[in-house]
Amino acid sequence: MAALTFHRSLAWVFGQFVVMLAIELGGLAVLARLLTPVELGWYAAALAVLEFARFLGALELHTVIVRADRLDLAIRRQVVALALGASGVVALLLLLVTFPGWALLDEMPRELLLVMLPVLLLNCYAMTGHALLLREKRFDTLFFLKIAAAVVFLALAIPLALSGAGAQAMAVAMVGSSFAFALLSVIATRGAFWVRPSFRGGAETARLGGTVMAIAISHHATLAAVPLLVGRIAGYAALGQFSRADDFIRHGRRVLEDTVLPAIVPFVFDAARDAEVRVEELRPRLLVALSNLTAVTWPGIVVVIIVSPPLVDLLLGGQWGDVPALLQILAVGFLAHPINAVAYVYAIALRREAVLAWMSVAVLVATVALTIALAQIGLVEVAVGVAAVQIAHGVGRVAIAMRPLGISALAVLRALCASAGVTAMTALPVLEVSGWLMQAGQPSFVVLGAAGVVAAPAWFAGIVLLRHPLGVEIKRALATLRSTSPG
Repeated sequence: MAALTFHRSLAWVFGQFVVMLAIELGGLAVLARLLTPVELGWYAAALAVLEFARFLGALELHTVIVRADRLDLAIRRQVVALALGASGVVALLLLLVTFPGWALLDEMPRELLLVMLPVLLLNCYAMTGHALLLREKRFDTLFFLKIAAAVVFLALAIPLALSGAGAQAMAVAMVGSSFAFALLSVIATRGAFWVRPSFRGGAETARLGGTVMAIAISHHATLAAVPLLVGRIAGYAALGQFSRADDFIRHGRRVLEDTVLPAIVPFVFDAARDAEVRVEELRPRLLVALSNLTAVTWPGIVVVIIVSPPLVDLLLGGQWGDVPALLQILAVGFLAHPINAVAYVYAIALRREAVLAWMSVAVLVATVALTIALAQIGLVEVAVGVAAVQIAHGVGRVAIAMRPLGISALAVLRALCASAGVTAMTALPVLEVSGWLMQAGQPSFVVLGAAGVVAAPAWFAGIVLLRHPLGVEIKRALATLRSTSPG
C-alpha cells in the first residue's frame, strides 16, 4: 500500500481511535457481566505490571525506527537484538517478582501474569512492525491490524469467560491478541524485522533508545508522583477528589496523543532527514502546527473550564464539591499540553533528545517538590503547582525546538495569537449563555447542551472571520477527501 497524505492519515488515525474505543467499551460491557469484580481486579493488577514491563522491554526503539535516516539490515538486526535482550531481562525480573517467596502480587494476579509473559516476546515484533508502518505512513494498514487484534481479543475472551475460565479468559485473550498483531505486523512489513539479531555496532541505536526511554520514564514518574504523594500526605479522601479532576485531563491527553500526534510524527521526521530542506521546511511547519493544533484544542479546553461545574455534576454527581475548581485549574495547565507535544516531536526530529531528557528530570523534581510542599496546604494549591510546572514545561520544550530552526519568540507568539482570538470568540458566547442558564437554575444537561450548540458555530465563525490558517487546512482536507473518495 502506498503512503497516505497527511489529511487522509489524520482521518485514518482518528477513525481508528473511535472504532477501537467503541470495541473496547462494548467488550468491557460484555465481560463485566461475565466476570466478577474480583476477577476483573486480578486481571487489572496483572495487566498493570505487564504494561509497565512491556514499556521497559520496548526500550523506546519505536522512536529509533521512525527517526532513523536509513533502515538497512544492520540497523534492523540491532533493533531486534536490543528489543529481545531488553524483553528477556524484564521477563527474568518478572519471574523473580512472581516467585512465591519474593512475590509482590497475590496468587491469582501472579498466575495471570505468568500466563501473559509471552506477550513480552511478541511485543518485540509487534512494536517493530507498528513503528515501520508508521514510518511508511501506512495508517490504513495499522487501522485494520489494530481492529483485527481487538476482535481476536474479544473472540477469545468472551467464549472462555462463558465456559467458566474466569480471569484466565482475559489473560489468554491478551496473549492471542498480541500474537495476532505481531504476526500480521510481520506479514504487513514483509518480514522486515524477522532477521537474525545482532548487537554489533548498536551503540548509537542503544543511546537514542535509552535517552528517549529516560524521557518517557521521567514523564510517567511525574504523572504517578502527584497522586501517590497527595494520597500519603493529604489522605485518600483528598486523593479521590484530586484524581476525579485529573481523570478529565488524562482522557484529554489520550485523545491528543492517540489521534493527532501519530499522524504528525512521520511527516516531521521525513522532513528532518533531508539536511538541505530541514530548516526551510521545518520552520514554517512548526509554526503552522502550533497554530492549528491550539486552534482546535484551546477553545475546547476553555469551554471545559467554563462549564466544569455542570459537567462534574452530570458525570460524577453533586458530592464532589472541590472537583470543579480543581478541574478548572488543571485545565489551565493543560492548555500548554498541545504546545508541549508538538515541540517534543520537532525536538526529537532535530536530535535534541539529550536536552529533553534533562528537562524531563527537572520537571519531575519540581513536581515532586511542589506537591510535597503544597499538599500540606490544600488541593487547590497542589493543582496550581502542577499547572504552573506544565506551563513552564511547555514553554521550555518550545524553546528547545525553536533554537536549531532559528525561530524567534515573537514568531511563536504571532502564531499563537490567532488561536487565542479563535478561543476568545468561542468562549465568550459560551460564558454568557452558560452563566445565564446556571443562574436560572437550569439542569446540568441543559447547560452543557446549550454550551455545545453555541460553541460550534462560534468556533467556526472565529476561524473564518479571523482568517486562521486552519481554515485553509480544512478546505484542503475536504478537497483531498473528495478527490480520493470512490466515484
